[in-house]
Amino acid sequence: MRPHILTALAALAAVALGPADARMQFLSPPAFNSTNKVATRAVRTLGTALELEWTPAKQGKKLSAVLYQLNATRAATFDGVFHYTEGPFEFITHDQVDATSFTWVVGTTRNLGASPLFSIALWEEGALDTDSATDVFTIVASRAGTTPSPTDTSSSTSSSTSSSTTASSTASTTTSNTGVSPTGSGSAAAATTDQGNSGGLSTGAAVGVTLGVVSGVVLFAAVGWWLGRRQLRARRQEEGGDMIRGGYTRDLPSTKENQGQAYYYASQPVGELGGDHALEAPGESYRHEMM
Repeated sequence: MRPHILTALAALAAVALGPADARMQFLSPPAFNSTNKVATRAVRTLGTALELEWTPAKQGKKLSAVLYQLNATRAATFDGVFHYTEGPFEFITHDQVDATSFTWVVGTTRNLGASPLFSIALWEEGALDTDSATDVFTIVASRAGTTPSPTDTSSSTSSSTSSSTTASSTASTTTSNTGVSPTGSGSAAAATTDQGNSGGLSTGAAVGVTLGVVSGVVLFAAVGWWLGRRQLRARRQEEGGDMIRGGYTRDLPSTKENQGQAYYYASQPVGELGGDHALEAPGESYRHEMM
């Protein structure tokens, strides 16, 4: 009965302040109280549901509830306020409008072995520090002696309510940021997609191999054609030299004037006459036959 009375009084106080000066205030869990001792810190178990309630924000303003992990030194000096430069943090709910409650399934991606101390804070859009924060509390694993790995995530089903409507939504507490105001840059959720590598060659690789083989075949064919042509040319030149040295017979084209004519040329010996080189008369070696 008493918690409900306190909730009603806090809501009335928020209304009395007026919308211009209204700042959100945690109702459940209780807002930070500097008189609370370490021995009275609440213990939250992973996987359990925790109802979050707070006073309304300014009308139309977006709000976010975020989770901060604190080391022992920060927890000992905590004054109930987080500044926009502090981090890292994890979103519990993000960019809600006119919401005053949220059902959070306790979960975190942080290493509880490093520090199990946490606090939840309320951020209003465009603010440089938090409106309200809970007392420091401890998160423990669901089974004694076990610690969730940093990659474990917890999904939470949330219900956000305003003065006139009630809506249900599903939220995830896996988004973390460092040194950035939770409401300063819109919705920011990190997502990764693992893609398996397929076995064998890809289509591009297969096409490349095919083109390489075809190019090699064409190159070898071109080299073979060039070598064969070169050998053929050399053989023709050699045969032509033999014909010049040994003589050749050329038949005239068959026309009416030269039909039946044939010419024969032979190498002529070189004789010497008076020391000068001269050609001897062809004699019988030169024949001109008329048919």
